[in-house]
Amino acid sequence: MQGIIFDTYQTSTGWASMIVDTVFATDPDDATTLIDPGTTDYVAWDDRFQMSKTDDGSKIVYAWMDTDPVLTDVNIYPDIMVKMYDVATGTMGPKLNITAGTDYDAMNYWLYLSDITLDKGSYYQVCMNTSTLQTNSNNPVDHEFINGVYLDETGNLISGVSELSLDAAVSMYPNPTSGDLNISFNNLASGNYNVVVFNTIGSVVLNQSMDVNGAVVRTINMNELPTGIYMVQVSNENGSVTKKVIKN
Repeated sequence: MQGIIFDTYQTSTGWASMIVDTVFATDPDDATTLIDPGTTDYVAWDDRFQMSKTDDGSKIVYAWMDTDPVLTDVNIYPDIMVKMYDVATGTMGPKLNITAGTDYDAMNYWLYLSDITLDKGSYYQVCMNTSTLQTNSNNPVDHEFINGVYLDETGNLISGVSELSLDAAVSMYPNPTSGDLNISFNNLASGNYNVVVFNTIGSVVLNQSMDVNGAVVRTINMNELPTGIYMVQVSNENGSVTKKVIKN
């Protein structure tokens, strides 16, 4: 019975159970919902179809879970699929397999899609979590944020854009700061990064190199800098990201 969720409860005569959910669909004939007319992108009852939209409603993102038909007709090895619809033009973007070739390839049993897709100006960020089953009874399910789901205007996946990866993976706190500024690197590749602090007229007031190895936090000292607004740039050979920091 692995992969089936039961609700077990007490009654006046003893205990009873009922099936609440299952992590896979067993009947391919249930695939009756067509996302995009003119295609074969059907969604089955247990593909956990979800929708998101930009704040202005101009783009709608569809996400669901499906198994590569080359493997099997039964949805037991699900990847996360995404499509974006342009409301103004009435056009649908391509179907994208977000998790194929990643650590979550063919093992996404629960999908949680944010109801808002972020409009970043030149691209769109789709925010979602995936959950995977574990064998440890103390940690039966892992929940992970899927980073790097960035779509262009036509719904194609943007890849190889270092600015996007750094922007999502670097955070700075506290902000405002009275002295020390912590820079958190979230699962970035190992290597050397350069941190440059600019004042409001573009002059470099602090320049520091730091080694990064996975998810780490590094600290820069801004105690000697006057009160004001600064731009902190983090960069390596692949790209850079700049964030505004207030010193009080």
